[in-house]
Amino acid sequence: MQFMIEGKKVTEVIPNTQLHEVIENGKGEMNVIQKMNGNNCIVSRIPIVKNDEIICAVGHVVFKDIKDLKRLANEISHLQHELEYYKERLRKTLGGKYTFGDIIGETKKIEEVKHIAQRTAKGSSTVLILGESGTGKELFAHAIHNGSSRCQGPFIKVNCAAIPENLLESELFGYEEGAFSGARKGGKPGKMELANGGTLFLDEVGDMPLGMQVKLLRVLQEWEIERIGGTKTIKLDIRVITATNKDLEALTASGHFRQDLYYRLNIVSIQIPPLRDHKEDIPLLCEVLLRKISLKLERFVDCISPEAMKVLKAYSWPGNIRELENILERSVNIMEEGICILPEHLAPIMRKILKPQHVEKESTRAELVEIRYEAEKNAILKALEDTGGNKSKAALLLHVNRSVFYEKLKKYGIGYNSPGKNR
Repeated sequence: MQFMIEGKKVTEVIPNTQLHEVIENGKGEMNVIQKMNGNNCIVSRIPIVKNDEIICAVGHVVFKDIKDLKRLANEISHLQHELEYYKERLRKTLGGKYTFGDIIGETKKIEEVKHIAQRTAKGSSTVLILGESGTGKELFAHAIHNGSSRCQGPFIKVNCAAIPENLLESELFGYEEGAFSGARKGGKPGKMELANGGTLFLDEVGDMPLGMQVKLLRVLQEWEIERIGGTKTIKLDIRVITATNKDLEALTASGHFRQDLYYRLNIVSIQIPPLRDHKEDIPLLCEVLLRKISLKLERFVDCISPEAMKVLKAYSWPGNIRELENILERSVNIMEEGICILPEHLAPIMRKILKPQHVEKESTRAELVEIRYEAEKNAILKALEDTGGNKSKAALLLHVNRSVFYEKLKKYGIGYNSPGKNR
């Protein structure tokens, strides 16, 4: 509502006003507090200039009561918290799940690999992660993404070995509507497009078909793609991390992997050591994995007996950390009671380790029995020789009860006669 009061000074109409000061000094004021009718209001005062002269000033009440401002501020704060919550949910859904803090290990080999990966994360070069299956290559890929300047961007994973060759191209590049029979209406963005601003992780890249290798090489050279059936060029701003358990040098030599692509991928390579090369980390790995498994199965198990730990450290671990986790989960599942894993709770494959130890113990026991057998027999024969074959005197000489002595004569097949007939 607008109203005008003529013939009065503004100070008579609005107590505490400073409009007249704005006219005098020509300096406006924005969003300042002024008390009006008992309320603290938020007002702005602006001088009006014409021909380089201030002809008047305008006062505008932004908030009639400062409480309205506080209420609005609370609403904005609430909306900001909601926005941050959904941004974090989106980051967890599309972003990296793990950080370098999730990589467990204190041995020199693991620490060296982590150090290289942490330094690599700061850059933007393509990374090739090498290692046997189950060593944690994907975990390192997540950690590199989260340790980079792209950590707020998406982390998109593609398993090159799990997707059929005829679908891999559309999965990576996307397609336009009508590009092929069964294409989704409106088309579909590919993984590379979805990774824009973040990281694309190509797992099992050693299994990528040769035809797709050519197309991937072009992407790494031009950093642009076209959807299948499309004509529009899409610029890419992504970092590519690849991983494989294959020997790419051997595949290159045999012609199963393009040499030029290998050089493009192998700008920075990280070799993850197998578990058998850092067995000292097994106790720490078990501690962390058991906490995870206990939460998953809702069964509290937090220790491994020294005997079971010896078996775990003696095993060769062809499946690496993934196999260790599986064996621990199996152990927790079959335990009837208790909070400590024992050797009998371990997988059957572990019996191959226990068996040689068992055989060795049995062999040692058999040797001791044989030695004792021969020693006792020789002692009896010597006693009989010294007493001229007198069994009673021989028993007395050996400090053995006569009945026991005759049982041993029978046992060893030494000229046994009943006590009454032969003394």
